Amino acid sequence: MTHQTIIPPTDGVEPSFTYGSITSRFLAMIVDWFVVTVALFILFIPLFFLFLFGNVIVAPLLALLNLTLIPSSFMLVVCAHWIYFATMESSYRGATLGKRFFGLRVCDEHGHKLSFARASLRYFAKMVSAFPFMLGYVMAVLTQRKQALHDLIAETIVIKN
Repeated sequence: MTHQTIIPPTDGVEPSFTYGSITSRFLAMIVDWFVVTVALFILFIPLFFLFLFGNVIVAPLLALLNLTLIPSSFMLVVCAHWIYFATMESSYRGATLGKRFFGLRVCDEHGHKLSFARASLRYFAKMVSAFPFMLGYVMAVLTQRKQALHDLIAETIVIKN
């Protein structure tokens, strides 16, 4: 006995969406980077004083873990951005604070909410979009559904609410 996958018939009509403009996506990205930067700045203030005044404690711990402050800080920044973007874009609103401000949301190509895994894939694929020379972002101008390279990789779209 063989197993078959039955695909229900569709009317062949693709859902209709109003895609987010390049300008509103760019402005939303600026707002989001500002939000994360402020949060990280607030987080780094106590870490800075701990490092400055607690060098007797911090330096041996970093040496024990075979870490330095600079790569550790970089990892903290990347993780903070990843958690912010993936959590917000996989939430029931499907949007970061910047995207919400500009009336945008991220969804899969059928308009459904993203899973945390897909939102994470989209975030890390942005690193591919950035190299070389931000060409992956420029693709959004050239594609019919205004998808950047990271949107194509993660099979997502940015639409207006």
